[in-house]
Amino acid sequence: MCGSVSAASTRSACCLSTRCPQMCCNLGVHQVCPVCAGDIKRLGRVAPSYRAGHDRFDIVECRACGLSFSQPVPSPAEIARFYRAPTAYAEDYGSTDFAWQRRQHEEDLVRAQAKRSAPLRVLDVGCSYGLLLEVADRLGFDAYGVEPNPVAVEVARARIGRGRVAHGTLADLPSEWHSFDIVSMSHVFEHFTDYRAALRTSAQLLATGGVLAIQTPNRRSWHTLRHGPDYRPIEHPFYWTFRALSRELQNAGLQ
Repeated sequence: MCGSVSAASTRSACCLSTRCPQMCCNLGVHQVCPVCAGDIKRLGRVAPSYRAGHDRFDIVECRACGLSFSQPVPSPAEIARFYRAPTAYAEDYGSTDFAWQRRQHEEDLVRAQAKRSAPLRVLDVGCSYGLLLEVADRLGFDAYGVEPNPVAVEVARARIGRGRVAHGTLADLPSEWHSFDIVSMSHVFEHFTDYRAALRTSAQLLATGGVLAIQTPNRRSWHTLRHGPDYRPIEHPFYWTFRALSRELQNAGLQ
């Protein structure tokens, strides 16, 4: 997709590196880039004014790897309030199914399916209203999803079955959910504040040889450089580049 970073990584035997110059899992203000320890520059309060509460966040950018992020990083309570507000969520992540999204999901899943003979087990993280799950189920996948917005969860459950969609985050998955052939994060990774924990959990959920598929806005894509990024400091605390994301995947033992 134009303007996004796509990454597909497989599980290896390595562990997630705990090296972090600013202990990024402790939310707050960073003095250097949390990914590469590079110098950062202040871009200012550049989020659109119509996004309630976003005008109190600065955006900073790493001079080395290009990672952009909210300063300070929003707290878990602030993020939870956003996802509990059905109106705000629906405005940004509406329940309308677009033909291009359905087509993209079909193409990606068919490509993954062609490499394996048995039905694949897939987990869609941040499954929203369940479009990818519906497409995967129709194609014969054993599909599951997790989503923090309660309204979206009920819509997704109606599409694929109540027992296949969990309400919450990766930390809230049922214990019997594991050994997935694919863990999908389609425009979800930019929502994580503790992205290293998300990668660590995803790696643990993968079967040997499984694939973590990430698609996220690309801070240095042609589209973003020409038109500017759509900063959303609360729900999108981090804007990734290929260099920054590749480094984090390698540190997580994903290749």
